[in-house]
Amino acid sequence: MGYGLRVLNADNKVILNTDDGGLSTLVKAASGGVTGGNFGYPSGTSSSDLFLVHLPGDGFIAQNMTTVAGSESIYSSYTSAITWIKGAATTTGIVSGYNTGYGLKITDSAGNLTFSSETSDALEIVAVGTYGSLDNSPSLSYTINSTTEHYVLIPGSAYFSYAAGFPVNSSGTFKQGYEFHYSGSTCTSIEIHRSFVNSSGAVVIGSSSGAATYMIVKYRS
Repeated sequence: MGYGLRVLNADNKVILNTDDGGLSTLVKAASGGVTGGNFGYPSGTSSSDLFLVHLPGDGFIAQNMTTVAGSESIYSSYTSAITWIKGAATTTGIVSGYNTGYGLKITDSAGNLTFSSETSDALEIVAVGTYGSLDNSPSLSYTINSTTEHYVLIPGSAYFSYAAGFPVNSSGTFKQGYEFHYSGSTCTSIEIHRSFVNSSGAVVIGSSSGAATYMIVKYRS
């Protein structure tokens, strides 16, 4: 280890390392709200960002594979108000007020902030993996059982749906994204989907082309 802090769990696995190129902890860099259905990336964000979305009710969300006038869009079956966050690595320019009050602050040898317990906008990674890791299953479910806002990574996800007609005689929907499930105000689970469904039923998508990453984070405001 170089300059910083490293934390191991009971299984001797690293859960925090501030020496990992300044990318060991994530915080909220920007946030806002949009209306679900089909919307574009908000101003100041794009598919090259760590763009994360929270659905407050049951619904599926993923980046739309079709574009309008060349603009990227996001599909959501939840059509009411939803919130988004742009994540970023913990840095002095992102975290304000880190040098006041009580808590733990870690800087590198150049004095750049790499971790602060004082930030009120920390993002905790709950689950991360590749869509290809689903192998021969069309979905993978993560139990949440929490009223704390959970956000999912949109870049890397995909959604495409088409109706029956030329050049094919059946409808179809490709889903590579996330489905939120709720009981009242409690998010019970978030499913990771990777499947293609047409009029003959579900067709499992293999793992060979599923290298894109999925991610679920918990927002600690």
